[in-house]
Amino acid sequence: TVTNGPPARPALALPGAHQGLIGLRERAELLGGSLESGPSEDGGWQVRLRLPDRRS
Repeated sequence: TVTNGPPARPALALPGAHQGLIGLRERAELLGGSLESGPSEDGGWQVRLRLPDRRS
């Protein structure tokens, strides 16, 4: 889990395809896991990646 607190100043939109979290979620699912993202209670943002433990 990665949690960022609220920004000190408004974030600027960066150019790009805007597919980052979608691509991460798709790759997590290919590995049998999941990715969740959304706002945190303090106004920041949280990303949680869960992958199965495949150790023998």
